[in-house]
Amino acid sequence: MLYTPVLKHHISLLYLLLQIFCYAWAAPPVIQYELNNGLKVVLQEDHRSSVAEVQMWYKVGGLDEPKGMTGASHALEHMMFNGTKQTAPGEFDRILSNIGAIKNAFTSNDVTVYHESVTSNHLPVILALEADRMQNLTLSEEIFKTEHQAIMEEWRSRYVDSPDGYISGHFNTVAFPLSPYRQPVLGWPDDIKNLNTKKLKMWYKKWYHPNNATLVIVGDIKPDKIKSQIDKYFSSIPSAPLPERASLKDLDAPGQRSITVQHPQASIPDFIMGFNVPVIQSNNPDNWEPYALRMLVGILDGGNSARFNTVIVRQKELATTLSTYYAPFQRGDNLLEFIGSPNSAKNISSNQVIKGIWSLINELKHNAPKASELARARAQIKANQVYNQDDIAQQALMLGTLVTLGFPADWQDSYYQKFDAVTPEQIQQVARKYLIPSRLSTGYLIPAVIPKIAGNNNE
Repeated sequence: MLYTPVLKHHISLLYLLLQIFCYAWAAPPVIQYELNNGLKVVLQEDHRSSVAEVQMWYKVGGLDEPKGMTGASHALEHMMFNGTKQTAPGEFDRILSNIGAIKNAFTSNDVTVYHESVTSNHLPVILALEADRMQNLTLSEEIFKTEHQAIMEEWRSRYVDSPDGYISGHFNTVAFPLSPYRQPVLGWPDDIKNLNTKKLKMWYKKWYHPNNATLVIVGDIKPDKIKSQIDKYFSSIPSAPLPERASLKDLDAPGQRSITVQHPQASIPDFIMGFNVPVIQSNNPDNWEPYALRMLVGILDGGNSARFNTVIVRQKELATTLSTYYAPFQRGDNLLEFIGSPNSAKNISSNQVIKGIWSLINELKHNAPKASELARARAQIKANQVYNQDDIAQQALMLGTLVTLGFPADWQDSYYQKFDAVTPEQIQQVARKYLIPSRLSTGYLIPAVIPKIAGNNNE
């Protein structure tokens, strides 16, 4: 696409609109403090509705699980809704239903997070429940039997029945040769089968303490009032010694790796390309490389006018879908991934698409991106910031992510400002340094051929 005055006008207009939206609602400063027992607290006022989002973050996830215990964090997440010394099984859900609260939880490689959305006048109820299950979980054998079955079914649904989950799980085993990122968050199936309440009690006592948690509240709150309530419910919970978390260092350039899997539910071939790349670290937040990598993602896959869609999908018709994924916030180094489906209607193979991707990567290595491409990528990143400000759950997720990874809660603005300093030459440098074969893993998903049964006439 030519960088015409009209395009320049549209980019400038987008910047102007973003600035208007940014200043239409000026968020009060983020409040961050710590109780005497080590509980970190992050508060953000947002009075545009009468709702508040409460998130309790525990610094424990799939990466902390040794062999034989994989899946423990996720299994414990299930049990955290099923009874304490103060609340009978089922009472947690009943109380939340009575006050109109919406609740859920998730376990990732890095953290386990419990979250509720509720009208702000009911916040004391949520705080009391969270404080209770932080210290008083009972872990019923009978309930665990039911949850255990649900967890096994969830594993089958995610990693066995789903072609995407099947290739993703296998792919991670080659993409992360040393670090625990290679293991599924839900755990390995044999480890899940052998989980029991004794193991989960040990895991709970090991990690669930105030000095390993961050409480994030965003929404219709009054700081002085909510601080008093937090102190009431949490300050008496004692801290405890915490185990050292696992090292996440993997090989910088493990060598080119490849894996091919078949799946009976796969109707078309798919592929994943993943390059081992760095992330933003709290001890070195000014390292420009992760920001340049994020900008590179926008140039290759930032909408219909980006290079992937323009060249590979529309012009050459090599792929029906092609997307890019890179998360710059996590404890250990991550992958920059390209995930796509070849155009089977034109008998295109995955390797033909991959060849087209390498062509665009090499072009980027030889010729720095245009100013118009950088402007578009920055505008999309800024737009994402604005959209997240309209969602108190997204605001809380960003704040929780920052604090659990060791960043100040108010560092978010600094993060977005970093992209203004990224140059075309820096994007070119990270492409040359990181998008290389020795950092590449490739996963191929192909439809399984079901053999015909002799004598079967029902065809």
